[in-house]
Amino acid sequence: MIELKLCPFCDGEAFHYSSKDNINLDTMSDCDKEIHFIMCKDCTALICGETEEIAVARWNKRVKL
Repeated sequence: MIELKLCPFCDGEAFHYSSKDNINLDTMSDCDKEIHFIMCKDCTALICGETEEIAVARWNKRVKL
């Protein structure tokens, strides 16, 4: 089970899906390569990666200001 931090913009809950899931991704219809996405359920902030691990790591990364 993957652990996703809350959205850095709105503190909403995030979820994972891929281009191979049964989600209507018209822009991905001609792509043979699987792409993984992490999206906020509230504000729809989105990040992607070539693997689930990369997408999760990108989502969970926080920059210190």
